[in-house]
Amino acid sequence: MPPARARQIETSTRVANDLAARQVAAVLAVGRAMAATGDYEKVLSDVIEAVCGTVDASSGGFMLYDPERDELVLQKPAFGVHAATVVSSYRVSVSAGGNAARVFLSREPYVANDARRNPRMLQQFIKLFKTRNTVTVPLILGDRPIGVFHAINKRSGVFVPDDVALLSLVAPLLATVLQSARMFKVIETERHKLERAMHIHAVLTRTVQEAHGIDRLCTTLSELLQRPVLVLDAMRRAMADAGWLAGGTATAARAAVALAPSSSLQRVTREVSGPELHLNAVAIMLGAHAAGFIVVEDGGAPLDAIDRKAIEQAATVFAVEILQERSAFEAERRVAGDLLGDLFETEVTGEVALAILKRLGFTTKGPWRVARIALISAEEETALEPQVRRAISATLKQQELSAALLPWRNGFVTVLPASAAERLQTPAAERAFGRALRANAPGAPALALRVGIGRAESAATALAWSLHSAEQALRAAQRLQIARPVFFEDLGVYRLLLSPNHGTDHAEFVETVLGRLYRADATSRRAVLMPTLEVLVAHDFNLAEAARSLGLHLNTIKYRVKKLAELLGGDPARGERRLEIELALKVAQLQRGQVIHRGAIKRKSVQRQHAK
Repeated sequence: MPPARARQIETSTRVANDLAARQVAAVLAVGRAMAATGDYEKVLSDVIEAVCGTVDASSGGFMLYDPERDELVLQKPAFGVHAATVVSSYRVSVSAGGNAARVFLSREPYVANDARRNPRMLQQFIKLFKTRNTVTVPLILGDRPIGVFHAINKRSGVFVPDDVALLSLVAPLLATVLQSARMFKVIETERHKLERAMHIHAVLTRTVQEAHGIDRLCTTLSELLQRPVLVLDAMRRAMADAGWLAGGTATAARAAVALAPSSSLQRVTREVSGPELHLNAVAIMLGAHAAGFIVVEDGGAPLDAIDRKAIEQAATVFAVEILQERSAFEAERRVAGDLLGDLFETEVTGEVALAILKRLGFTTKGPWRVARIALISAEEETALEPQVRRAISATLKQQELSAALLPWRNGFVTVLPASAAERLQTPAAERAFGRALRANAPGAPALALRVGIGRAESAATALAWSLHSAEQALRAAQRLQIARPVFFEDLGVYRLLLSPNHGTDHAEFVETVLGRLYRADATSRRAVLMPTLEVLVAHDFNLAEAARSLGLHLNTIKYRVKKLAELLGGDPARGERRLEIELALKVAQLQRGQVIHRGAIKRKSVQRQHAK
């Protein structure tokens, strides 16, 4: 064999052996990289380094096909870049052409040793990764292409056919690596989601078990989500909030209340002053009724599936807390009802009455006024009572009245110091009670309050009478639809018209209207004021006719009228005062008649006994 031919064969054999060695080395390097770690990004990084080392490329990257968007998407890390924002920004539409798309569709490798002048190369790819030359091979799994692999910038010159052959040889292995790593990433992501979901549920459940209340639950949920959280009651009033900026709670509440009650999370964007609010809300359901709402602000970044599930789970946890609150309220209703019954409905000694007041939380000294508060609801929703009590208690505290508010009959009852109760007659108090249950919210239940304030009593044993008068004032407020607190003393003739036809009510009415007049006559040497009033009423308050009837000078009548006005609390000839006086005189006349009638019956009975 000629020496030249022998050298040629020897060279070819050496080249073939070198290529085979490189191929074996490439396969082993990829295998070692796959076995070295289970981390998705670390697997891709090690495989890229191993493969690029076999073809002397400076870096490389995988592009995975996204069938939903028909795009090839660069996978992190790629070309030495680990920044997600940079890598994820490079995606190529398969239908738009370009080197990666053509290799993917043709399933044929391609070399571009002068990338800047190659028409197949996209300038974005060249500029983003400073590409001089590249070799691209398709990644095929079975008979299905799943992406491509790029190796760029060969250190020792240009890519040669052996480089293409080597990459084509390991391409099926690279496809398996990419698919396996991707599947592992999905599994790891789902595992982390499951662990996070279990952690959130465990933390919320533990918070309920430790009985920290709704405020702590709200704060805990905000910390778990790392987002602002607001809890509304069924009336769309804030029960608790965490993470909101100043003023943000009220704004979010107004924005979220229009959402319909639903156990599934709803997302809505609201235009408010300043930036938009991106809100997520779910109803806290108890049976078929919404007991409240959880509202989460996401800052324009939609919640992931775990966060959404966590909020829906939290709604169940909050429902348990609200149910516990209702159970406690019903237990309190029974206990307070028994004690109030002893105080209001039975005769008790002063010592026992004071002990009951103290046990109920009323520690101030008398005189006291009993206040009765009734809830008017278009929905007859008694389940709102605990939430209504919070709203009323807050209103009382605004008026510097912090007495206990106890469930009683169709609403609530409290015992207030008589001097402090006078604050409820101010216009500010009237406006406060008007706002107490008004949420200014579409879909909120239509609620209203009626308040009756009983007369002042100095003895604890007389609080039953204060309650009785408070019930009368409450009846007037309900019948006449008066939103402000109604005091017993302000009822006027309605006290008689709305009360049951009882003799005690009639006697109380006469005492309230004419009592001071009776006592003035009783302490005077001449009881002239009552007869003068009766004559004035009989003559339609004509002073001249009354003077002639009584045989008095007109100035004397005028003096007595002035004295009557002082004792009666106003001009007896005007407005409701006149009507009250005339009714009181007629009731007093009936009472005198009843006394005379009972006396006559008694005398006749005695006469019959003597006759026998």
